[in-house]
Amino acid sequence: MATPQPLAMPNTLVTLPNDLALSILGRVPCKDDCASMSLVCKAWHDMIARLSARLGDSI
Repeated sequence: MATPQPLAMPNTLVTLPNDLALSILGRVPCKDDCASMSLVCKAWHDMIARLSARLGDSI
């Protein structure tokens, strides 16, 4: 029997799949918190900007 291969890990936060990132950000109760999270670093800013553009700024 073949040994199962481990799941591939994203190289960076920006390469995190959209559905997983949306699931994580969907648990943040306040839009102001999402705005603050976008100030953490460039990777977080890029991810939140990408998801906001996809959702029409609803996060």
